[in-house]
Amino acid sequence: ATIWGAILKISPVLVFLVPGMIAWALQANGVFTLPLNAKGNIDGAKVFPTLVTELLPSGVRGMVVGGLLAALMSSLSSLFNSCSSLFTIDIYEKLRPNASEKHLVTVGRLATGVVVVLGILWIPIMPMVSKFGLYGYLQTVQAYLAPPITAVFLLGLFSRRINSTGAVTGLVLGFALAMAKLGCQITNDQIPNLPVIAQLGQMNWLYF
Repeated sequence: ATIWGAILKISPVLVFLVPGMIAWALQANGVFTLPLNAKGNIDGAKVFPTLVTELLPSGVRGMVVGGLLAALMSSLSSLFNSCSSLFTIDIYEKLRPNASEKHLVTVGRLATGVVVVLGILWIPIMPMVSKFGLYGYLQTVQAYLAPPITAVFLLGLFSRRINSTGAVTGLVLGFALAMAKLGCQITNDQIPNLPVIAQLGQMNWLYF
């Protein structure tokens, strides 16, 4: 399962990069002109929409947009459901073991609302995390969250000395370090007079 997951992990490289390469080649051949951002560079977020609007007929264009919206809604609904279930069942129910089913459903709905609000508040922070577009953002965030999980997983497989306390400690400490690095990266441009924060914020996410 892990190897198959690693194989699937390669697919976003093709999904994100190949359409951009196609758009660049079409622009070089004069088929259309890609939109530019405020700095005069090609706006990467508008490359795929330009491909859809310029190359596809109206019926197929609608199907592509509908498919994208359906995939987006499916991903969001599963994310919200998982987050609310995780909080309600694994955390809140253990703190309130005598809570009724109706009460737990209400708490789950409130947790979903909190996750939605936090997601909206996170949108302005996304460009601060990565200046290399959506793919760079995804890789950066995953690079901060994956190392502690990978370390616990591999050590748990190959060492008998790993226990539950050590695993939880490693996960919590790794997450705290990742959030510290993320915070330095976000505040790097806002607080330029702190060299330690600047150096940690500018460190490449792969090295980190």
